[in-house]
Amino acid sequence: MITRTIIQLLGGLVAWLVTIMPAPTMPSWYAPIPGFLASVGSAVSQFSYWLPVSLISTMLIFVTGARIFPVVIRIVRVVVSLFTGGGGSAA
Repeated sequence: MITRTIIQLLGGLVAWLVTIMPAPTMPSWYAPIPGFLASVGSAVSQFSYWLPVSLISTMLIFVTGARIFPVVIRIVRVVVSLFTGGGGSAA
């Protein structure tokens, strides 16, 4: 009950902080990057006869996800372990 109240208060504090901060604007140096990536993608896709680009991109997505997933699980476990959930000792 106390943990739930603390989490609700912290969640409310974070929500309040987000609402009082101004929305960030996109920097000017970031604007040409999507166009550059599109041109690189179109240039690489021309090599699909010799190199299976769609297979490689799918593989990279899955490998990246497989590398990030355990890190996220570990972070969640560390955060959850900070709260006793009403049982055990907080000492």
